[in-house]
Amino acid sequence: MNFPAKNQLRKIKNFNLGAIGSTCFSKSWVLDTIQTIKENPNDHHEDLESLSEMSTDDEVASFLCTEKIQFSLFSAFLKANFRGQEFILVILSNMLRQDFPSFKTDKMSLEIPIGVLDTDLSADSDYVQVLVVLFQYLTIYNDNLIIDVNEDEEHDQLEHHFKLAQKVVLIMASTLNEDLLKKSSRYLFSILDLASEVQDPLGKIGHLLSPPALGCLNEALNQALKSNDDKTAFVIIEILAALFDHMDHDQVDLLDQEHADQLLNTINLHLNEESTDLESVKSCAKVSVVLWTSTCHIDSFESIAEAYLQSHKKADKELIVEVIKQCLKHFLTVHSQKLLSDQNLLSKPVIRDIVAVLL
Repeated sequence: MNFPAKNQLRKIKNFNLGAIGSTCFSKSWVLDTIQTIKENPNDHHEDLESLSEMSTDDEVASFLCTEKIQFSLFSAFLKANFRGQEFILVILSNMLRQDFPSFKTDKMSLEIPIGVLDTDLSADSDYVQVLVVLFQYLTIYNDNLIIDVNEDEEHDQLEHHFKLAQKVVLIMASTLNEDLLKKSSRYLFSILDLASEVQDPLGKIGHLLSPPALGCLNEALNQALKSNDDKTAFVIIEILAALFDHMDHDQVDLLDQEHADQLLNTINLHLNEESTDLESVKSCAKVSVVLWTSTCHIDSFESIAEAYLQSHKKADKELIVEVIKQCLKHFLTVHSQKLLSDQNLLSKPVIRDIVAVLL
């Protein structure tokens, strides 16, 4: 932990006796320091860092909420440079976990932080770190917000997130920072969670089903796989599956054959990772079954079929296996003529076996 400057230590009375939570600092020091930071946050990075570390203590975070410190922090956020904004967002994130209702009722709790996204300084390392913490803050916000969503009401909080979705997808596709890809992917998934709770989800996130947006998600998935980040790859697959769940019947031809093949090639890379479990195979199948309408992509079909053949007799996986089975049967229905007329394909062990089991 970085301790406050010596002149500030002199202000602390009963340093140990008045300590808050598991920290070494008193409540009075915390309040005095917040006021000092509010005026000129860029001169007090060490104090901000100390407060950000202290705020991981639940008692400290609860105290900050009780004192309504978020208003001072939002004021400081507007004056702070990227480094200062990063520390402030960490503190606010920890407060948000303790007292979401206080944040939900105030528009500034969203409007001020997301203002960072109006800046285009993606090459600045400090800016990237601010985005990492920003998406963490927004995800915590959404995870709490979804508990209170009523589909019969309009929520300004929801609209803020839906409007950000396109920008988040672009960030996911363009970043080379693994942490930023991880946090932005998790945040986008939380947006889709919110969309599932409103009356017209396609009206809110339908633009993510456009070929450019799906191309961005394909690039993001590629980046996750190159980084060997299986968890983020799984989240992106889940994003695609959630998007396709909201599709109308007349949207089945989302992509032309070339772009469908590109996305399926990337999905197949994920399918062939050793760490890919059956749950992830199911999500890949749900995405693939939509894309198979545009293309007869044998490699992805074969990978999913192989996973099914290895698992279809497991009683504890019955529901997951059934979803995969229906997706495979769809492929066989749509592309049966090509399969049954090509002896080279039918001679492949996996294809031969899956045809025998499902047809």
